[in-house]
Amino acid sequence: MKEVVRKSKYSNPRIRQQQRRALAVKMIKLFLAAGAGALVCFFFHFLRVNSMPGETADGAVGAATEYTETIKLRAIASCSLEEEAAAELKHLNLASEKGEIIITNLESVLTEEDLEKESKNAVKASPKQVELLHKGGINAVNLANSHSKGYGEEGYLDTVHHLTKSGITSFGYDRVTVKEVRGIKIAFAGINAADGTTGSQEAIKKNILAGRNMDAQLVILCINWGAENTEEQQRELGHAAIEEGADLVLGYHSEDLQEIENYKGKYIAYSLDHIRETETLEQTFTFQKGELESCSEAKIINRSAVQS
Repeated sequence: MKEVVRKSKYSNPRIRQQQRRALAVKMIKLFLAAGAGALVCFFFHFLRVNSMPGETADGAVGAATEYTETIKLRAIASCSLEEEAAAELKHLNLASEKGEIIITNLESVLTEEDLEKESKNAVKASPKQVELLHKGGINAVNLANSHSKGYGEEGYLDTVHHLTKSGITSFGYDRVTVKEVRGIKIAFAGINAADGTTGSQEAIKKNILAGRNMDAQLVILCINWGAENTEEQQRELGHAAIEEGADLVLGYHSEDLQEIENYKGKYIAYSLDHIRETETLEQTFTFQKGELESCSEAKIINRSAVQS
């Protein structure tokens, strides 16, 4: 019997070559697909790991999970910029320490105009004297006091203009200013309660709310008490400010030396104008994930002792 041998189609050399090519192409496609997938995974992993603090991997702005920041604040007694009074700033020498915030209550009107004096307490200085604030390290000034409008509204607006031009933050009355320091938004507000407490609590509430509406993470409020305010009235206003959301209250122009009060975990310095020219009030605020986490005790520090 004749044996019949059935040849497979794969025994043909040409067909086998075609199959090998097809297999090679298929393997290359699989390899490329796997490589592309790995590349995509690596890309998103890179974005997640290298996101900036406060920014998520998909680009949405948010608080970083491990982002901590500290802001140090110093405040000095009221100052004016006429030649003799300005000498007090030289004793502080705060500029070399690069403090994040250094505040004072400015009682001079900065103008070159020949304006009529509207108050017996009015004090005028040349706008060039603003350089003394820079030399003293001052970068924020309260203007809500008994002197800033001594030459009328025009003198007050001139003062605001010259301070802004020089890069110094000013605030007071209905002007709430937000300044960003190390990524933290800080609201500065000031009220003049020297004529009594009528309307002062409402002004406090309005100013603090304005700061929070500008996304402030820290609110500093300066209050010019005045001789007409009793110690009880000052305490009432200070407590109201904390309850409305202020994180620190700085009191000026008080007639009597008073303590620094811790009220509900926040501090009220009632009489900064009674500290010596070489002293500052100092406090540090710590933020976690953009939220105020804690604050140090507010203390009076003798700068001459620190520098010696």
